[in-house]
Amino acid sequence: MKKSLREETEKSNESIREKNMKSLEENIKKVEIKRMKKIIDEALENMNVSVEEWVEDVKESRSMR
Repeated sequence: MKKSLREETEKSNESIREKNMKSLEENIKKVEIKRMKKIIDEALENMNVSVEEWVEDVKESRSMR
């Protein structure tokens, strides 16, 4: 581990393990969001619907409730 990272971790009173877990969780979230975006984009493309049209339909559906 780089000395600067170790020093920064010590200053923040977090263990290296905690820092690693937070970083891993953030990276997993980023990957999941990217994967979901790809799935949504593919679904919208297959339905011949633009993102804007889909957003409008969702808003309209919510306002009907």
